[in-house]
Amino acid sequence: MSKAEKPEKKQAESLYHEKVLPRLGDVLDWTRAGADLKEISELLGVSYSAFRGWLKRGKDGEERYAPLAMIIAQGQEKPNREVEAALYKRAIGYTTTDTVEEVRQNGEGEVTGTVTKHVMREIPPDPTSILFLLRNRMPERWRKDPELTQKEAEGETGVIQLAPVEREETGNG
Repeated sequence: MSKAEKPEKKQAESLYHEKVLPRLGDVLDWTRAGADLKEISELLGVSYSAFRGWLKRGKDGEERYAPLAMIIAQGQEKPNREVEAALYKRAIGYTTTDTVEEVRQNGEGEVTGTVTKHVMREIPPDPTSILFLLRNRMPERWRKDPELTQKEAEGETGVIQLAPVEREETGNG
């Protein structure tokens, strides 16, 4: 590392201690609310690349940056579970109840009141969600070409080797 790089590194570490560490509670709240890493770095007033670097170093086990990595992971846990649950629900289908307000009118078209109705609606399973779920949870069984694994195991690559063509020389020249 050259002498010119050291002040930048020290400045980045200083930014981490000044702008990130004191606001880990905010980072947790923002992450739980669905903010992405770029938005969080902007809210903290630090560069996105520096923020990603600190996060990576924390994930890689560097002790001083570990709190940031833990907070981000903790904040993403609940939203990730909610998205997984929604994907599963969409994959298997579900029933929902919609509330509909109907306006009542007399024979002359004058409004006489409103009626609130609760209408049950079936949402059918979504094939794309099913496929996504199966390919991610059971990739060996649900990959695009399940025979590919067997062929790969047997050393077959799908490439056909052709024998060289022997050409006869003609006396034309």
